Amino acid sequence: SSEDIVFGSFNELSKTSPATIALWAKVLQAVPQARLLIKTKQLADTKAIVSIQKQFAAHGISAERLILLPHEPSQQEHLATYGSVDIALDTIPRTGGSTTAEALWMGVPIISLAGERFIERLSASMLHAVGLDELIADSQEDYVAKAAALAKDPQQRTQLRASLRERMSTSPLCDAKGLVYSLESAYRDMWLKYLNPTKP
Repeated sequence: SSEDIVFGSFNELSKTSPATIALWAKVLQAVPQARLLIKTKQLADTKAIVSIQKQFAAHGISAERLILLPHEPSQQEHLATYGSVDIALDTIPRTGGSTTAEALWMGVPIISLAGERFIERLSASMLHAVGLDELIADSQEDYVAKAAALAKDPQQRTQLRASLRERMSTSPLCDAKGLVYSLESAYRDMWLKYLNPTKP
């Protein structure tokens, strides 16, 4: 049920901007029984924990709804934590990069808000590559709505958890040859443009 849903973020704390916290608080208000797990190495520090709790409290979210964890020393333990997360929530305006790839690989769908700039679209381009455009929000309202809808849809979450790794391994994200070929083409185009600059 959506009652015991755990949303999660494993991003660097620097990406958890005030705007991100305000947005995540809206998600937690929309799914009243859900909790949010934030896991990052900076949370080994009590000051960082208190700061996060205070910021959420300012949006009416109590500390009991937050699970704040530091990084485990081993990669295996770190990845195992994805088993406790139902839906990952992306940060704004800077989205996740490797953390988004990691969540998808571990079978955890991520809701992302696509902005205009490259740093605001990293997660969106990964979701697009694995054919999950329905998880890309185009506004904060849409982000909250998508997160709440997925929280209320256990069938879709089960399906995604079972299929995400397969989707990812057959997607352009894991097509190293294709990626290198695209990169080489891009460099070649740049070089040709450099050799033949078009006259203004």
